[in-house]
Amino acid sequence: MNSISFARQVKLLLMKDLALEWRQKFAIQSVMVYMGCAVFICYLSLGIRGNKLVPSTWNAILRH
Repeated sequence: MNSISFARQVKLLLMKDLALEWRQKFAIQSVMVYMGCAVFICYLSLGIRGNKLVPSTWNAILRH
């Protein structure tokens, strides 16, 4: 079994990716724009209002 926790693995992966992207400064800005757009699209598509998700949204999230 791997002794490194999942959160630690994610953190290490993000740090590695940032270090690689730092070499190409324009790429970091592109990644930030992509992340912002992805969060905004998820916000719109989930229809989050007042920190509540409607039942149909939970069905869509939990469906395999």
